[in-house]
This record gives sequence, structure tokens and C-alpha cells, in this order.
Amino acid sequence: MAFSPGLLVVAGSFAAFRLLNRELERLVPPPPSARRNRWKWRNVWTSLAHSVLSGSGALAGFCLHPGLSEDLVGTHPPGAHSLVAVSVGEVARAGSHQFCPMGDPQGPTGA
Repeated sequence: MAFSPGLLVVAGSFAAFRLLNRELERLVPPPPSARRNRWKWRNVWTSLAHSVLSGSGALAGFCLHPGLSEDLVGTHPPGAHSLVAVSVGEVARAGSHQFCPMGDPQGPTGA
């Protein structure tokens, strides 16, 4: 049974953003005002990283393939599916917090 490359990119993106989210507590400590809801602080930084990555990828797509500005529907660069798969992985990671918060009792589903 072979996995599709898109599914592997989604899974890799999910794992990479989850690892980033977990390590952000150490890399970027929350200010005193955010210590009560540490999970929100981590999610803001993870979302910023996702925005920078996906925005850079979209900009690179337009720069490397100028035909996109003329036909957004019928043409797309080779990396477009990967860029979408990375975003799907991040959205899945963010949504997974609703079902299993990462060790933060005050997380999105906590009391």
C-alpha cells in the first residue's frame, strides 16, 4: 500500500507544527500577562510561523510563475499542492487541540 505524497506532506506538516508548538514554551517564553493561558501564546507564535511559511511560498509561486496573475484557475506551479498540504497539516494540528490539549490543563478544552 503506497501513501500519496500529499498525505505524507500533511502528516509531516502536522508533526513539524506540533513539535514547534511544543518547543515554543522554551524558545519564546510568554510574558507575565500571557502565563495564565500559555497555550494561546504558543498558538499565536505557531500561527505566525505558518503565515510566514505559507505567505512566502505563495509569493515565491507568483514570482517564479508569472502566468498565475493571468490565469489563477487553469494553471498552478508544481509546489502549489505541497503548500496547500502544509496548510492542511497546520489546520489539523490546531484543530486537534480541541480533542487533546498538549499537557496544559487550562488549554482550549480545560476548565
